[in-house]
Amino acid sequence: MRRAFDERKDELLSEVRSILKDAEAMYESIVDDGTDKTKQLKKNLKAKIEKARVQFDDIEDNLTDIAQTTVKDTDTWIRDNPYVALGAVFSLGMIIALLLKDNSRR
Repeated sequence: MRRAFDERKDELLSEVRSILKDAEAMYESIVDDGTDKTKQLKKNLKAKIEKARVQFDDIEDNLTDIAQTTVKDTDTWIRDNPYVALGAVFSLGMIIALLLKDNSRR
């Protein structure tokens, strides 16, 4: 489950990075015809791309911190309450087994 989460997270992060690179490439390809309007458009676009990149980096850092904290908290709880954790896993397994058994009779 952790691996699937990491794969989806990495896929999403790489997609956002790709979009930012494409936006920068579009910025670079804009022809500067010397008019004030074109210069202002390029300036605004560059500022928005940079703002998006900074926000993306902040979100990535926050998500990483949250994930690491959650993993540490879960690990601590399981180590502090091993029998409760074992009971919860056993109960969940029994519920799944009962549901699968009921479905097989239909």
